[in-house]
Amino acid sequence: MQEKIRKAIENELGLITKENAPKIYDFIQSENGYKEIEDKIIVMMVQEQFTISECFIHIEESL
Repeated sequence: MQEKIRKAIENELGLITKENAPKIYDFIQSENGYKEIEDKIIVMMVQEQFTISECFIHIEESL
């Protein structure tokens, strides 16, 4: 299950561009930044019941 979630996050993060989410885009350019964003998304999905896309909105605003 965890691998399915990580793969779904990877697919969605692949859609992030400098134009649609510049802060997340810059953040995920490094391995550590990618991992941090991935972890935040997983926590938000579990705690807040957000979709991956909803997580992007909240994370972009918080960076």
